[in-house]
Amino acid sequence: MGTAGFANAKSTKLVASWKNPQYSPTKFHRVLILGISANPGTRADFEDALSQLGGREGVEAVSGKTILLRPEGTARSSTWTT
Repeated sequence: MGTAGFANAKSTKLVASWKNPQYSPTKFHRVLILGISANPGTRADFEDALSQLGGREGVEAVSGKTILLRPEGTARSSTWTT
């Protein structure tokens, strides 16, 4: 049953690629964690948990709910662990 999904998979092919020759790498100091869910409470819990895991040294992970706010009536779930 697990291999049936692979039989129906379509192959993909890269048909074009572009790179900006003037791009110079940027060192990020802050990243925004965003979750996508039909359940706003689940989204906020995911963002909280992932942002608490932290990033590399010198990189701050910011939960999206600090910008998008936690929806009213949703409490932090105790099922998410960090």
